[in-house]
Order: sequence, then structure tokens, then C-alpha cells
Amino acid sequence: PAGLAPVPVPPCVPGPGCPVMSSNSFSDRRIIEVLAAPCKMHRRLVRTAQRVPEIILDSESGTDSVASSADLYGSLALDMGMNLTSGWKQDAKQDWASYYVNSRSDIDFVVDMRPGVSPSSVAERFVAKGHWHMVGQVQVHKFASTQFTLLGKFNDEGSDDEDGKASEEGCLSDAKEAKQAENDEDERKNASAKDEGGNDEDSRSTSSTGDGKNECKQRSPRVSEVYLDITCIENPTHFKRFRKRQKAFREVFTDARTGVENQFGAQGVLAFDAYIHLLKAFAAKVPGNALTGFQATCLGLFTLQIGHFRLKPIHSIALSFFEGFLRFCLFFYGDGPQSWSFNYRQFAIDLSQGGRWLPRMSTGWRSELYFMQVEDQMKCRPDERVNVAHSLDPHRVCVEAYALLQRAFTGDHPGSMFMGQGAPMAVPAAPVPHS
Repeated sequence: PAGLAPVPVPPCVPGPGCPVMSSNSFSDRRIIEVLAAPCKMHRRLVRTAQRVPEIILDSESGTDSVASSADLYGSLALDMGMNLTSGWKQDAKQDWASYYVNSRSDIDFVVDMRPGVSPSSVAERFVAKGHWHMVGQVQVHKFASTQFTLLGKFNDEGSDDEDGKASEEGCLSDAKEAKQAENDEDERKNASAKDEGGNDEDSRSTSSTGDGKNECKQRSPRVSEVYLDITCIENPTHFKRFRKRQKAFREVFTDARTGVENQFGAQGVLAFDAYIHLLKAFAAKVPGNALTGFQATCLGLFTLQIGHFRLKPIHSIALSFFEGFLRFCLFFYGDGPQSWSFNYRQFAIDLSQGGRWLPRMSTGWRSELYFMQVEDQMKCRPDERVNVAHSLDPHRVCVEAYALLQRAFTGDHPGSMFMGQGAPMAVPAAPVPHS
């Protein structure tokens, strides 16, 4: 509805009556052990990512490099060891994985091409310098971008065993542990632990906010191979916008993690990390790429922003967050008679300024989710804004959330919302006069 101004939604601060049980920290730690990538795979991704800029920015035979810059983004960019998230401090006593990649994650880079240089020259460099081959290519004219998906490794990449066991400290489960955990009670409750994975790296859509992908990953990589997605942007303005949108996402992500830490201490940090893995795992199980890992993460951050969760003594903190996320999806994307007054047909989601409701921007999208503050700062026209939810299928997300609530969470009717009990009700803004 036109004439509605955005309204900030204050976060929920649980009162002293909210139970936080020490045993729950074990459950959240177990979630990470099951869903996070094995440490060997994580090291392989990090090693490869550190080599990528050298290849792209290297000046061969005295000629200029093909690009001005190459930035890492995606799940690996949130890794504490990659030094891209300012303000984070890893507790020396942290005994769980400090990364968000899983067994299906890849490496994402965005490249600012030099004028007059063909994007294909970037892919050609990798094919020439290692055991890489092209498995997909997608061009998005709207963003002056071409994305190449490559599979392989560098020629001098040794086996993971050559790293020794020194790096094992702090690394968590391997695939065998994940397999053994499939029948655990905790895994039944956390909904998606039977299949490791689920993020924007594995869903092939086209966007300049973090899930710009193609539908080309058909065969499983060999043990030492990794997928590498390189988005080459030929327009400096579009590259700057891409970079600013990524920064906006990382700031929202970091603020949410810090907020949970302020509320729950070290257990909150553990719970937040486990929650992110659960979100990505849920997205991986939604059929037909109807929900990407990046979209699920953004929705999950929004539900934390508006306090749409209820702590329960029978659940860990992460599972409480996750149940709130599922119920949000059920109501926001539902069309039944009991659906929420805040529905995707009337409202868009804005992750800016602590989380806000916005009126729908365009009827061309089934649903909308933005980082509107950065879009406004960049003075983007409405048709230039990036809708994170551009490929999201509301009906499918609602159906999958309902099914998972029935299977994994008991005690409340699947139709109950988590509003009240300290969680503020999000309300639309009052109409404002038209200019």
C-alpha cells in the first residue's frame, strides 16, 4: 500500500525468566559438528581462496593484469580467519568451528574488470594455471556481469594430509561423525542435520547481493577439487554497488551476532553460529531452489531482529531461534485463513536499521527483501535495486516450514506465532501525506 513509511522493529530482549540450560550448549555444539564442513575441506577452501587473487591480478609477460581488484564474498568471507568481518573477536576458548561453510560450499569472488578486457580472460587464466575446467557460465546484462563456475584445483595443490595434524586442533567433525549423528535425537529436532549443506553457493540464481549463481553443478567434485565461482563485472558503478551491498550484509550479520552475544554471552555466540548452519541446511532441503542459503540467512537475521522466537527449556538456544524462523516463514508466506496480517503480499522486508517493514515496491516480484538503506545511499532507481528474495517461492517455503514444524517441534500448534511474552509486535507505519 502506497503512503506507508518504514518502521523500525526493536529487538526482543528476553527477561530473567527465560531459561538457558547448560546442556543446551552441548546440543548447539553438536549441530555445528554435524553441519559444518570437515576441517580438511575448510582448509582446502581457504588455501584455494588465498591463491585466487594472485592469479587474477598477476601481470603476465609484462602486460597489465586483467582486473583492478578481486573480492571474496559468500560464506567463506564470513570466516574469522579471512579478516573480512571487522569487530569480531574469537574467544581463545572457543571449541567449535569459526566458519560457516559446509560440505557443499564453494568459493565466491567478484572481479572488477579493467576496461576493454574480456571476462573470459579471467577463466582462461585458471584453466592455464591449474587443473581447472569450466562447468558453467551465466551473463546478467542488468548488472554488466558474467559469472564463470570452474571446478578443479591448482597444479601444486597437495593432499590435505600434507598439512599435518597441527591444524586439527579446533577443527570439528569429519564426514564419519556426521554420518553417525544422523540418528541422534538432536538431529531429528534440528530438522536438517541428515544432509550437510544448504547455502547460496549451492543454489544457482542471479543477484548481485551474494547469491549470483548458475545451474551448472551437476557432478560431485573429487576429494581435492573445489568449485570456484568468479563474477566478472565490467561496469565500475555496478562493481561498487556489489561491494557496498556485500558490506551491508556483513554489517547486519555482525550486528546480529553481537546482539545475541550481548543477550546470552558465550552460549549466545555458539547458538548464533549453529543457527546459521540450520538455516542453510533448511534451504538445501527446500525443493527446486525455492529458497537459497543466502535468502534463508537473511530471513533468519530478520526474525532475530524482530525477536520472533521463544526460548524453551526443552530446546537449545539455536533450536529456539530456528523454530521461531520456521513459524515466521509459515505465517509471513502463508495464504490460509489464519495467516498473519504481515504478509508477503502486502509487505517487503528491510534488513536495514535493525529490521523494518516496508510497503511492497513492485508487483513484478512474488516477495521482496532489501538492504534498503544502502540502496538509497547509492541512489539506485527502483528498477536497479537488488531484491534478495527475487527467486524465493513463498508457497513452497511455507509448505516446507509447516512440514518441518510438524515433524521436529512439538508442544505448540504449528499455527502459533511467537509474538508477545516480551517480543514486540511489528506494526505497519501510519499513512503519511502524499507530496
